Amino acid sequence: MRKPGTLGVLIVGPLPIGGSYVGGIAVLIRAQLAQWCLEVSVKHFNTELWERRSGATGQFGLANLVLFFVNTWRLSWTVASRRPLLVHYHTSLGLAVLKDTMLAFWLRWILRRPVILQIHFADVDYILLSRAKLLRRLQLVFLMISCDRIALLSQSIERELAAILSPRQTLLWKKKATILPNFTALPTLPRRRPVTLLPVGLFFIGNIGWRKGAYDLLRASLKLKTRGTAAFEVVFAGPFDSSKEERQFRGVIRELGLEAQVRLLGSVAGKAKEEAFLAADVFVLPSYGEGVPVALIEAMAYGLPAVVTSVGGIPETVTDGGEGFIIRPGDIDSLAERLSELIADEDLRMRMGSAGRLRALEQHSPKAYFDALGALYASI
Repeated sequence: MRKPGTLGVLIVGPLPIGGSYVGGIAVLIRAQLAQWCLEVSVKHFNTELWERRSGATGQFGLANLVLFFVNTWRLSWTVASRRPLLVHYHTSLGLAVLKDTMLAFWLRWILRRPVILQIHFADVDYILLSRAKLLRRLQLVFLMISCDRIALLSQSIERELAAILSPRQTLLWKKKATILPNFTALPTLPRRRPVTLLPVGLFFIGNIGWRKGAYDLLRASLKLKTRGTAAFEVVFAGPFDSSKEERQFRGVIRELGLEAQVRLLGSVAGKAKEEAFLAADVFVLPSYGEGVPVALIEAMAYGLPAVVTSVGGIPETVTDGGEGFIIRPGDIDSLAERLSELIADEDLRMRMGSAGRLRALEQHSPKAYFDALGALYASI
């Protein structure tokens, strides 16, 4: 029996310091803590110690190296003193996955605490460091040894990772790997702007750069403008990886002559983020690599049709022609064509948006998430 005052679950992951980038993991952790309804106590351990730019995650550098050693000491002290029943560790991609796996190994085998490692990406090439099958297999074996459960975002990434392992290793993988989709707090949807109001708002939220397909959206917008598509506005919300990236992006806007069609909001949160979703008509994320984007689930919850790419767990979240359209990453012609269809057809926007709202209610609600999370915790 759990002793009075003993900590139940220690959630480990980043929440931004100061003006740091608010990524998908941070959004999920905030929602997780705010909506917590399980019968165990919960505490958050913040892996952020100072303000960091959005592109710093998963990169090698002196700041990240210092952060790793400091967090190893801090986390060890917290776990040793509080003795949580289990540690739920959130990680992302690249080197971040490897260093978090090392910390999970330390927590499980040295400090003797059960560990769930949740990976917030659904693309093998972003999760694993090497393209060589042997090295990939070794990293996955180390991952399985280091934690009690591995929480993934989609069935597709679970199958792709399992295919790297030997048949015998796959048996252990099946015992450890589980699917835990993202969720969002569902908005009550106050009155939206009239659907007939022009220009039609195309909304992108996320890290503005190549990986999220922001430049592809600019080039698709030029195609829309050239062909004389009805009035539209592209609104970008989110940070840049660097001031150099911002200068480059603004330069492309000027080069393509899209100053009148493009608006940059910067990072938004709270009321400003809600207003941005409510002012939009279409959600666009032409990304090259994702898990199951929290921003996509939020857009569906707000009743927005989505134009997204067939990466990560997105095809398991959106049905092509149902809640929106799915295109191949980098297919700018298809992106422009699908956006043109939605700009021209109000009924299509409303029909797809309603389907997305219903799917978010059924599959990505707080209740659905915490039912799955409670079952996962109980399995250890």
